Amino acid sequence: MIGIDPAPSRRALAEKVGVDLAVAPDGAEEAVKRLGGGFGANTVIEATGIPACAESCLKLVGYHGEMILLGTPRGDYEAKLANVLRCVHLDELGCVTLKGAHEWRLPLQRDRFAKHSIERNTHICFDLIAKGKLHVGELISREITPEEAPAVYLELNRDRNACLGVIINWKE
Repeated sequence: MIGIDPAPSRRALAEKVGVDLAVAPDGAEEAVKRLGGGFGANTVIEATGIPACAESCLKLVGYHGEMILLGTPRGDYEAKLANVLRCVHLDELGCVTLKGAHEWRLPLQRDRFAKHSIERNTHICFDLIAKGKLHVGELISREITPEEAPAVYLELNRDRNACLGVIINWKE
């Protein structure tokens, strides 16, 4: 698994929690091709929601691969849609499948007609944690009470790097 992030601190954290290699955006294409045997990635997850990132990620997807659009698109971006659609339709440009990834699109329980479900994805995550391949403790920046939540949301709105993961402790 390869993580791509402009911030050195987040790349270091990604490797600490189980990502095989974390690179800056300018080294992403070379890293993906090297680790993918020259073919690109089977699956690319674009999680920023920045439309320009989504378009640039298309070059990371291997032949008949998929790009999952996890981040909700925000901000204006001008591009030639035909260039994106060619990557979807034309064999020589990869026949890339684009998928939206909001959780509400998935069935709650396993279904023979759907590859993913909330249940299956939860099992995958727990399995990665159990096997020591995903270290979620490193992703928790702090624990707060429900009363502290409004202030933390404001802080995160001002500075998205203020903390990475917040747990709201509802027991106290």
